[in-house]
Amino acid sequence: MATLTEIDTNKGRKSARNTKKAAINTDSSATDKENLQVRKGAARETKATAKKQSSTKNDKRGEKAGAASSKLKGTSRKRSASDRENDAESNESSVKKRKIDTKKLHDVVSMPELDGEASGQVPIFDTCNDVRTKIDTYLRKHSLSKAAFAREITKCQGTPSTPVTPGQVTSFQRKKGPLAGNSSKAFYASYVFFEKLRLKEGRSKTKKRQEMEEVHGENGVMTDRPIENVHFILPMGRRVYIDKYAHLRG
Repeated sequence: MATLTEIDTNKGRKSARNTKKAAINTDSSATDKENLQVRKGAARETKATAKKQSSTKNDKRGEKAGAASSKLKGTSRKRSASDRENDAESNESSVKKRKIDTKKLHDVVSMPELDGEASGQVPIFDTCNDVRTKIDTYLRKHSLSKAAFAREITKCQGTPSTPVTPGQVTSFQRKKGPLAGNSSKAFYASYVFFEKLRLKEGRSKTKKRQEMEEVHGENGVMTDRPIENVHFILPMGRRVYIDKYAHLRG
């Protein structure tokens, strides 16, 4: 049976062990707190560093955007100045072209007068397609506007009449077919103009021109009414067509 002294000794030992464990636990708790504070500090530093880097990137982006914007504005100013110069040159070119338009045209007054020209009754021996081709070739060759051409062929109408307009020339040019546009003022006046020019230059009649005279006789191509308004009454099974000489066949 243990004595009182042994019991006290054992209690003392237990108390010492407990004290030691408490000290160890206290040290461990302190270490954990220190580690937690270190981790928090490191996290704050990392966050601050990331924020600083992000701010730096944004600043660089802003600088690049500002530089690009300044460059774009400078380019825009350069383009605007260039556009103004081009517009000025274009306007000057247009003015010069208007001044030389009529000079490039052959003078109708100096050309030979045709039979029936004074009364506006010159017989036509070209198809509408032939005259369209002549107009295109003439305008390209002499770099003429349709307005200038319309002013000149107006003089070829004979009896006083309303002027041929550029719109009438354009409308006639857009049609297709040997008789398409046959009643147009642009068709008649253009034919007279080119026939007078042929005589002035001393050119002989083409083979087709001679064939046109044989097909149409002295009256020439029909011009008194639009081909679209011509109607026929035909026997069953027959049809009317327009041949390459702008002549109605049926």
